[in-house]
Amino acid sequence: MKKCLIFLMFACLLAVSCANQGNYEGYYITYDEVAVRESPAADAPVVLKLICKNRPRSYKQAKGDVPCAFVADGDGPSPIGIKKVDESGKWGYIEEHIPLIINWKGWVLLDEMLPCGTRAADEIVPTYEVREDGLDMYKHPEENSKDRVPTTKLKEGEKVLLRASKGRWSFVSRLLYANDGKESEKFGWVRTKSLAQVDAVSRRELKEEMFGNMMEMSKHARIGINTTTILRKIFLVGSILGLLFTLAFLAPSIRRKLWIPMLLWMPGCTLLLFMGSYLTSAPALVYALLMVPLGYVLTHPLRFRGNPNDYFVPLWIISVGGSVIALIFLIFFSGRHLILNIFVFAFDVFVIALLTSFVTARIEHDFKIYKTPNS
Repeated sequence: MKKCLIFLMFACLLAVSCANQGNYEGYYITYDEVAVRESPAADAPVVLKLICKNRPRSYKQAKGDVPCAFVADGDGPSPIGIKKVDESGKWGYIEEHIPLIINWKGWVLLDEMLPCGTRAADEIVPTYEVREDGLDMYKHPEENSKDRVPTTKLKEGEKVLLRASKGRWSFVSRLLYANDGKESEKFGWVRTKSLAQVDAVSRRELKEEMFGNMMEMSKHARIGINTTTILRKIFLVGSILGLLFTLAFLAPSIRRKLWIPMLLWMPGCTLLLFMGSYLTSAPALVYALLMVPLGYVLTHPLRFRGNPNDYFVPLWIISVGGSVIALIFLIFFSGRHLILNIFVFAFDVFVIALLTSFVTARIEHDFKIYKTPNS
């Protein structure tokens, strides 16, 4: 369970950071498994199998098998960035790396994937308006109930961006902008006859139009967005303090033999907070999870007082108390159904409390083993 919680934090941050980096030639998605090769050649060795979907719970890599790379965020399948394209224009290079967690790199045949644009704010994309309410999006250009893109039904009058076409089908992207400031995008095939072409717009223009409509529909919309902005600033301050505390308490920690907390946990928490300060859109749970490393960093000087109680109470107040306050604004002003909000809130608080308990147990262990010397 401990490893799952830590992996959850890294996975959520990976999904968001990959989606917002600007050093990609373009983004592509695939609902079918494609081969990632060592070099841009059809006969080159396969180093990965790539598919854009959530990792199945039952997935286990057999010994000797080529590993699978599952590209998804909290909302399901997500495009992957192409770092560069070869001279032929047929092959794209992917490279995503987080130490000890993932190391994806290699070449994919772009014809086997579907283009999703560059995600640049000023990119002009052919724009269509939906003419049919409750229109389904599909993973392939065919009507199949098992092939629907989950939780995505287009509304009449909604604008979508054209990415590709095949016969009587169009591959489009649907931009979603929630009240809490969370931005997401869904991709799928729809019947071209259900669309009507309108003036092409940029991603920025479409976002501004959607944001204006959202503000008219909900007077609370701004609260969630302001909350994420405030939290990002708090995480930035926390990362700066983490760096300063690491330098200031390095010598006392070495004297007390606190090697792992000072050389692993403090830098790790500082790095997580720094990454969190760049989040522009993420599930509420991600922001709440980051309150735990924030609590770890801010209470670090209290560990040298010698009394564990002087440390644990502030840790829980910052980690759990801060998370609860953040979740109230991020979840209950999201526009979802109240019962669903209560369920999500309760689950998120449980996860935060579980992770804080793990941190508390880790620090209790340090207090027991490494006695604070008399000053």
